[in-house]
Amino acid sequence: MFWRPTLRSSRIRIFVACFFLALCVWFLLYFDSIHQRHKAERFISDLESFQFADAGFTEVRDLMVRHRGEAVQQLAPGKPPSIGVATRDTNGKITLPAVQNGPTCTIQDCTFEIWIHPRTARLPFSAMLADWIYTAFRALGIRSWVLYGRFEISNGKLRRSFTTVGELRHQTLSSYPGLLWFGYEVSTTNPSEYASHFDDNYTIGIEQRGWNVLQAGLVQVHGSPTVRAFDIRLGCLTSPFHSCDRFGELAPSAWADHLAQNSGTHNTRR
Repeated sequence: MFWRPTLRSSRIRIFVACFFLALCVWFLLYFDSIHQRHKAERFISDLESFQFADAGFTEVRDLMVRHRGEAVQQLAPGKPPSIGVATRDTNGKITLPAVQNGPTCTIQDCTFEIWIHPRTARLPFSAMLADWIYTAFRALGIRSWVLYGRFEISNGKLRRSFTTVGELRHQTLSSYPGLLWFGYEVSTTNPSEYASHFDDNYTIGIEQRGWNVLQAGLVQVHGSPTVRAFDIRLGCLTSPFHSCDRFGELAPSAWADHLAQNSGTHNTRR
């Protein structure tokens, strides 16, 4: 019969086409992750030399503009106020809604945010589907990592900042199996507000309540070890063959300092 070879060759062609399509999608996702990693590395490099102790609105704004961050609040003079829609009750009375003005970003008070992550971290999955999809991506060497930064300006000075990087991965915490956050975060605080809460200008700890995060805290003073705190290696978040299984691979200097602090030989070298 002549139809059998034709049917078999059609199946082979479909299989080959699907294979190459899947391969193209994999390379697209992989190179997108690499591209975003390079952007994140440039941002981290700037944070290593960023003068947190002297930073104000202008310095933070320039940092955000350079790396495509944005103000969470509305930039002055801002958009026109939102008037809303008038309503009429059963008696014919018309009620005008209150004018709605969003918070305004000024030189004195403003909050900036920056997100850097690959396309896979933006996919709108439900919780159950996301667990399965991200686990499958990770098995294929595509990791859904995220870098997030938040910088708050108050009274013209940098009040505090928060930078975190990590990935969602399937883990089991107590009796809960599902997606949990593994990562590293650095927070900086203006000494005028929280200096009394710090015994040192540089502290390291581990948070394991619902996530697994190595945390570094810096007081915004001259001499704080920003280079060590922002020594972040993103290679293990994008490698298809090796993942960040330990804090020492993601933040080697901070992890070494954590071990040193616990052993009583705290090292504050930059």
